[in-house]
Amino acid sequence: MLELREAVAGYGDSTVLRGVSIEVSAGQAVSVVGPNGAGKTTLIRTICGLLPVRSGARIIDGVDATAQSVHAIARAGVCHIPEGRGVFPGLSVRDNMMLFAGSDGKRTAVERGLSAFPQLTKHLNQRAGSLSGGQQQMLALSRVVVSNPSVVLIDEASLGLAPVIVDEIYDFLGRIVSEGIGVLVVEQYVTHALRFASHVYVLQRGALVYSGAPNELGSQEQLFERYLEGDLEQSRST
Repeated sequence: MLELREAVAGYGDSTVLRGVSIEVSAGQAVSVVGPNGAGKTTLIRTICGLLPVRSGARIIDGVDATAQSVHAIARAGVCHIPEGRGVFPGLSVRDNMMLFAGSDGKRTAVERGLSAFPQLTKHLNQRAGSLSGGQQQMLALSRVVVSNPSVVLIDEASLGLAPVIVDEIYDFLGRIVSEGIGVLVVEQYVTHALRFASHVYVLQRGALVYSGAPNELGSQEQLFERYLEGDLEQSRST
């Protein structure tokens, strides 16, 4: 299990997260939704160690990882797929998969990566930066099967992708959840988030305003009216 407990985090003198507590268990599908500027990416970066926890705690499998480095957190089984695909654009698809695997799994890295996304087979020797957006996201997600994490954090899984590719991405995420991997998706598109998750957190101005089952939120329109519209109206007036 991965937890943040009353976490406060931010950039420089600016505080973004204000006492946020979340949990991701093995085999659990979790979504975090909220408007632009709510702190969703900051949340992901705090969980994976790219940002320090100023107060509160980061817990991984019952161990206090509050002071651990991003590398130590990755070794503990936390896989971060950042917004913007998270691939090495100048390297080939094959070399990306080899790097994702680390020193212990290079021999079977490509085989495992292609088992998840066979569409990449004919692109193995192509530079990752020349792939389509959907292919780059598939390559980024191949890190999951190549590195065998216990928890996956995905920032904006569907951003800029065609609907058919989004469906493929979420089908893959559903499969890895069924295999016992915990998945946390930060998603601006509420429909996908609510359909995927068994637990949803709504983040607004760096604080949680809802934590619970998606079906308790009502319709997408009600969610927008209750939690998101006020922030958007304020942003237009400032």
